Amino acid sequence: MGQYITQLCKYFKKEAHCKVQQQPTALTLSIKQRTIINYNSDGYDSDFEEEKVTIQKEPVTIKSWKKGVFLGQGSFGVVYQGFDLQTGRVFAVKQIEIFLVDKESLNSFYKEIQVLSLLKHPNIVEYYGCTNDGTHLSIFLEYAGGGSIAQILKKFGKLTESVIQKYTRDILQGLIYLHQKKIIHRDIKGANIIVDTRGVCKLADFGCSLIGQQSYSLKGTPNWMAPEVLNQQESGRYSDIWSLGCVVLEMLTALPPWGHFDNPLQALFSISSKKCPPPFPRNISDNLRGFLECCLQYEPKQRKKAKELLNHPFLQIKSPKKSLKSTRIEMSQLEELRAIPHQDESIPQAQREDQKSIFSDLSSLQIGDENQQFQ
Repeated sequence: MGQYITQLCKYFKKEAHCKVQQQPTALTLSIKQRTIINYNSDGYDSDFEEEKVTIQKEPVTIKSWKKGVFLGQGSFGVVYQGFDLQTGRVFAVKQIEIFLVDKESLNSFYKEIQVLSLLKHPNIVEYYGCTNDGTHLSIFLEYAGGGSIAQILKKFGKLTESVIQKYTRDILQGLIYLHQKKIIHRDIKGANIIVDTRGVCKLADFGCSLIGQQSYSLKGTPNWMAPEVLNQQESGRYSDIWSLGCVVLEMLTALPPWGHFDNPLQALFSISSKKCPPPFPRNISDNLRGFLECCLQYEPKQRKKAKELLNHPFLQIKSPKKSLKSTRIEMSQLEELRAIPHQDESIPQAQREDQKSIFSDLSSLQIGDENQQFQ
């Protein structure tokens, strides 16, 4: 256990620092080599082509841009808001300074480019391109104005079950898409799930992800890691399901899973050695409790698949109420309103006559009449 904790501390203390980039040139993916591997882990029983990536320069899609406000710190790299000076588009840009990061961080950066270039889904952050100016590497990404789930929890506190239900459905849709493509995210947590202004969740930060094979390595964030990951046993898509359960707990409590421990080492010990999930809040629905139990089984193969979880009773949406829409009162409706007698005798007769007169005047207006002029 001690060596695992040492590796964790070494891995998660890395930081990257970025400066303003002036004249970026593009990095695009060129697939130079393909190897066929047989991937039978976690129910994948078909051959899958693992793509190895190299980088070459091409004209950049975002040619002229300005860096804006700081948005957050990823597992590697710093994220800023960006503004396209030619199109006016607002985007997010993740940057690392090449000479201030180690080889592992650079590999993670390239890995994220590789994975994002393969993906197109409404519940996954959209990839616009990447640049290299010789000093900085930058990834241009979709900007979601709502921030991450972690930021939302920090601002507004724990979420209601109805919001958790909606967010969880979105996350699962993204995971289903990833797992169908034989991609494992390996770092599902609130900070890596962004929310747009419509309330749509999108998976982000693919630097730890893995394509088409099982893993025995430590990747992710400790409190959200599945037991098999911390114990460096075989891990796969079921490890993402454990992390999803941890995100649901995070949304319920506005705290990290195992957040009741003062010492993070206690959390690591509990995850890796105790065959029990993080504690659940008491006042939750039976359906939500059942959903958490499906995600947080100690044995990976006992956890439900993402597609199965989407059909869980907790996520079945009831008939939605009609959304509030802007409406205009038609003249016929005004006539009906004018015909309704006033029952409130406390209103003076003169005032009631004035109200009738107003409705009469409104009903006589010809909306859209080109011959009508207002002085």
